Amino acid sequence: MAMTGKETRRVYDAWSNDYDHYISEEEKNKKEALYYAGLFKEHGAKKVLDAACGTGRHAIYLAQQGLDVAGFDISEGMLDIARERAGDNNLDIDFCQASFTELTEKFGPASFDGFVCAGGGVAHMIDDKEFEQGLKAIYDLLKPGGLAVFENRDYDIFKEDKLNFGPLTVAQENGSKVMYLRLLDYEDKSVRYNLLTIREQEDNPTYDVLTFELRLNITSELEEILPRIGFSQVEARRRFKMTGDTDNLGEKDLVFAVK
Repeated sequence: MAMTGKETRRVYDAWSNDYDHYISEEEKNKKEALYYAGLFKEHGAKKVLDAACGTGRHAIYLAQQGLDVAGFDISEGMLDIARERAGDNNLDIDFCQASFTELTEKFGPASFDGFVCAGGGVAHMIDDKEFEQGLKAIYDLLKPGGLAVFENRDYDIFKEDKLNFGPLTVAQENGSKVMYLRLLDYEDKSVRYNLLTIREQEDNPTYDVLTFELRLNITSELEEILPRIGFSQVEARRRFKMTGDTDNLGEKDLVFAVK
């Protein structure tokens, strides 16, 4: 059975305090945000929504480039950290707790001329009806001519390559080593993403596992659905390397669409 939004929110709330240790890619995130900021400025977009913004890394870098930025995430725990981080950087960013299907209710229709979903957040919409409703909400959220950018990891390629383990990530927390290992279990239309966290605590290490579910074949589905709900100029760039990554987990698909 597919994970519900409540289950996904619970997982990310539990993960929020560890998230920045695990995603220890500050320079990479900054380069990505600069790339997106350049796209929006070239397109003439000034007010941008950062979707599934997590702890606010991309939103903050986008705001520092002079864009008027808001962000939303399903996890209030993640947003608490995003708000604190924005305050530390003297930035006024509107962070809102919401799901994709609630966007027009939260922000109002035609309220942004730019939209970016870095990190593949739309993949959490497993249910087909919810997925299409979420994409329609993004369309309604944009002003005419607005640019939407979707970043996806194409896990169906990982499935074909029988990739069941992600790289080990090691971080320090209060002087102790913390290790994160990704384990991937594939189903017909989705992948179960299991994050094993091991904390070294003298002779008594602790273990935690968080599991969330991601939709497969996102890029192909976006290419099919986005034009149907009204987007034009839909373009996909597959296996695109934004930041010079060499491992295949650094390769992403980007999908661009104009309302």
